[in-house]
Amino acid sequence: MNFSESHPATQFIFFSASICSVILNRNPFFLFFSFAVAFIYRFFQLKHIKIVKELLCYIFITILFAVLIPLVSHNGKTVLFFIDDNAVTREAIILGLCTGLEISSAICWFSCMSRVMSGEKIIYLMSGIFPRLAVFISGIMKLIPLAKKQYLNIYRSQECIYSGYKSLWKRIYIVIRSFSALITWLIESTADSADSMYARGYGLSGRSSFSIYRFRRFDVVILAVIAYMLPFTAASVIYQTAGAVFYPETVIPLSAANILTSLLWTILMLIPVITEICEEYKWKLLRSKI
Repeated sequence: MNFSESHPATQFIFFSASICSVILNRNPFFLFFSFAVAFIYRFFQLKHIKIVKELLCYIFITILFAVLIPLVSHNGKTVLFFIDDNAVTREAIILGLCTGLEISSAICWFSCMSRVMSGEKIIYLMSGIFPRLAVFISGIMKLIPLAKKQYLNIYRSQECIYSGYKSLWKRIYIVIRSFSALITWLIESTADSADSMYARGYGLSGRSSFSIYRFRRFDVVILAVIAYMLPFTAASVIYQTAGAVFYPETVIPLSAANILTSLLWTILMLIPVITEICEEYKWKLLRSKI
């Protein structure tokens, strides 16, 4: 069974656990493995040239923080060199690399989540508790790609209107007009969606809804593994055995409990990748029998 076909609650809990583990665990090895797993899963989702652009973006974010943090923070025991009498330390560079890797990993997991969790699934999960918030979140997820496409259409139309003007100020004027038209379109689209949902009785008490989602054994297994891992993660965060100390000297704990917890979390995060590989192998096997 493919992970994208699992229950929306299972998907939401899995991605929430993965993102929270990245935010709470500052161990460089765990951050690296988490980013590697998220990027592999993202590769299975896209499988084209966009994945190379995303990888370059993640590398840029990591390098950017590795450069900015040493320029701001001058703490650390090992001084490498000075810039205008400000010390650049090895510990600050390592902290910058870890911070950039943490942000890149979180962004990559969010990208995977946005690919799997559609607006339909968010409305299904939240409509019974927070119906207005569910519509708001699903509307944002839908409007972001639509707004990008609409902006390109508006911008190209404005370029056709002012095709004879090549000056820089005229191009800035075209961008401002396109952005203004986009804002108007967004407001109108949001108002139309809200009126449509209100007319259909969305959010009213006693309103029934149809659902195609069902809990299966696959969902039970994933939720059981996550529930089993939560006490270990909570204990590592409370007793600070999982994270790394960067100042005044970089100390990365390599205890047996920390290694075991990181390994188990890595295996847990590999579940979507394993299901994708199994499904692809199954598909190729069935095609070979035709």
